[in-house]
Amino acid sequence: MKKVYLLILMSLIMTACEKEIDFTGGYPEDKLYIYGFLEADSCISVQYGKTNKPNSWNDKKLDNASISIMVNGKEVLSKEVVNSDILKTDIKVQGNDIVEVKLKVSGFETASGSVKINDKAYKPYSYKLEYKADTTDANNITERLYLSMSLKGLPTEETFFRVMPYMEGKFGNDNHYSTLECNSFKLVSENITGVFSSSLNNPSNSSNNKYMFFSNKLFGNNEYRMKAIIYEHTFSLDYDEPQLKKVNAKIVFSNIDKDYYLFLQSLQRSDQISSSFSPNYVYSNIENGYGVVTSAKNTSEYIVLDIENK
Repeated sequence: MKKVYLLILMSLIMTACEKEIDFTGGYPEDKLYIYGFLEADSCISVQYGKTNKPNSWNDKKLDNASISIMVNGKEVLSKEVVNSDILKTDIKVQGNDIVEVKLKVSGFETASGSVKINDKAYKPYSYKLEYKADTTDANNITERLYLSMSLKGLPTEETFFRVMPYMEGKFGNDNHYSTLECNSFKLVSENITGVFSSSLNNPSNSSNNKYMFFSNKLFGNNEYRMKAIIYEHTFSLDYDEPQLKKVNAKIVFSNIDKDYYLFLQSLQRSDQISSSFSPNYVYSNIENGYGVVTSAKNTSEYIVLDIENK
């Protein structure tokens, strides 16, 4: 395993003075990348290609290239490719299958990544979606959707989770549904302090968890309860904007592997330091390249929240 270090371009703005610096260094060498987020009982899909230097972002051409996939040691796909792209297959994998992806391109070392497919999904012991409108401000209304859930009876060994809500809402008298963007998760309460933020290493903003991922390291097979804001929208009463009347939600509860967890953790930290002068990195488990090949086992729950008639 390795961490891939990405340098942040830094600009220093000085008042009343300028200094011109000649850059004599070189750009990092291009590398191959593979991204595959695989799921049991689903078909394999991977994104692949090579990185590009500035001013060549649109160069997707791959010379004398091929991609291959092996399942449990047997090659199930091998094909020539000409550009960076997404490969969608009809190859379905099962829990405990071992999948390996290799990308060969002329002039590069062969990039490869492998994963054992997760075979277990853990449904929450309980879950609930709630709507509340905050009218304490005389000029504005803030609408919020809260997700509450509890987990218990999990394996004693460390297990990793992610929650992914997909929501659409109907506003006012309009029968059309619009997508409700869930850009972050803000913790309201939890019965075991630190679970929600233990993976973030960001004490200054520990209530926010952009990718909604965590582990049971702090609670094992005991019960963990949490509540978080998953949608928030504020609008002015002066504009007579319609309020939410109904929400259709699909909540995906995902048991992710450790590499997936470490990848999300690095993305979270990357977002947190993107405006600083610190080096930026994203976790990778690809040999001779960038990216990750990871696995998850999902279970989905569907919720209809009728706000108008509750």
